[in-house]
Amino acid sequence: MAKPRPGKGKGFEEGQPAQWLAYGIVIHHSYHVGQIVLLRQLMGHKEYFI
Repeated sequence: MAKPRPGKGKGFEEGQPAQWLAYGIVIHHSYHVGQIVLLRQLMGHKEYFI
């Protein structure tokens, strides 16, 4: 089981496990990758990534 992340307890993530923070980062970056792919498609690029 994931344990809470150490810290001062003043932040938004107070008492949340490190796994929760890692999932948030992955989801956030996935969202932005999707935006980039969509924009590249709209600009007519056939390849999604450089």
